[in-house]
Amino acid sequence: MNLLRADNWEIAFCMHCSNGWTEPPPVKIRYDEEDFHSQFRYREVEDLPTQWKKATMMQADLLTKFLKPGSKILEIGCGEGIFLKELRRRGFKVTGIEPSARASQRARDAGLDVICGCFPESRIKGPFSAVVAIQVLEHIAHPQAFLKEVQDVAAGGFALFVQTNWRGLVPRLQKRRWYAWVPEQHFWHFTPKGIAFLFRKVHWRILKLEFSSLHHGGSLISKLGAVIPGFGDQFHVLAKIP
Repeated sequence: MNLLRADNWEIAFCMHCSNGWTEPPPVKIRYDEEDFHSQFRYREVEDLPTQWKKATMMQADLLTKFLKPGSKILEIGCGEGIFLKELRRRGFKVTGIEPSARASQRARDAGLDVICGCFPESRIKGPFSAVVAIQVLEHIAHPQAFLKEVQDVAAGGFALFVQTNWRGLVPRLQKRRWYAWVPEQHFWHFTPKGIAFLFRKVHWRILKLEFSSLHHGGSLISKLGAVIPGFGDQFHVLAKIP
């Protein structure tokens, strides 16, 4: 069933699992040549806008609740390493992998252990206590295979995935104007129900689900979405990997 339709693309969704997908799918993007992160000019969690900062701290708190200091954490698609810095500050041993050559270099310049490349990568030395993927899975053509690759480096550990929620209040009201669709890059459009569907296929057990808002400049709609249960346009899901 179609969810949205534009001149050059459409988004359909599954009536069973509720996940959506982009038609036609994105063409291959040279993420190694891109530098999406430079547009923000944020270097630390403290620099982030209020809603973004709040969501980031929620994610860090979630990992802190389940992991001991000194645990090894891998972040896939870590950008310039803002989240890794916060985890390092909390006493975790952190590693990142980031396809953008310029973003990964800035992370290394900040003293972080970040590899330039795409996951999975042979230079990634597990096992890890947890793997983090923030706004990554929607860029992956075959998400179930990706989850199995995560499991290979963190068997018996945890996975924290952060995704946009197309059933949140903001996308319900803004429809095509919601900035998080990004059909030229995103193969998939998730909901908590849809992520749970994928996790069950690889036998991951969800431990915690939280909602937050993407950065919308402090708009009333996004603030309401963040406090009404299930209506945030972003969600954080922590799962136990068998």
